[in-house]
Amino acid sequence: MSIHEPPAAPIEESPRSGISTYRFTVEQYHQMAAAGILEEDERVQLLEGEIVRTTPIGPLHRYAVVAAGEALSKLLPPAWEMMIQQPITLAHSEPEPDLCIVRSESARYLDRHPGAADVALVIEVADSSLPLDRNRKQTIYAAAGIPEYWIVNLDQRCVEVFSRPQPATAQQSASYQTHQVFDDQAAVEIELAGRRLGEIRIEDLMPPIAERRP
Repeated sequence: MSIHEPPAAPIEESPRSGISTYRFTVEQYHQMAAAGILEEDERVQLLEGEIVRTTPIGPLHRYAVVAAGEALSKLLPPAWEMMIQQPITLAHSEPEPDLCIVRSESARYLDRHPGAADVALVIEVADSSLPLDRNRKQTIYAAAGIPEYWIVNLDQRCVEVFSRPQPATAQQSASYQTHQVFDDQAAVEIELAGRRLGEIRIEDLMPPIAERRP
């Protein structure tokens, strides 16, 4: 299907504003990237059919991503690998989480990105992005059935751990049934496929207090 054809998904109209929005499919999103409409260095993600521009990564955000990556890489068994700011393909979204633990059979990713069934843990580092990470992205990851989702909350110096995904119902959106918050004096356990690998101290993921912005 050409990206110039009418959208596969219907145009939606907000009952409050009267503004119509165009919802892209994952296939159309890939076609736009292949055609050069989306440049390689453009920071965008597909979230529930919408192309969303993400904010530039600041120094503290980068620090936490690197720290989390170093801490996790020491614990991962050979069957798993860590991706940093790389896409995962879900039914109606293609987010690029800050960190993601996926099955390490890399040959299966030569012609596609990892999908929900390949993912054990997604981590987002949040400062200004906290509302997006806590609400919309939580819904997206829960709807995909991703077993565990962490938010490294820089402003409150804690890690929010979401687990036990629950699909959407007629009454509410998809969500995680369990939400735990670990402050920077605590540690959180890492478990993959029912196997306990160890724990990570929250303090090790946070920028030193002296370097925090005012």
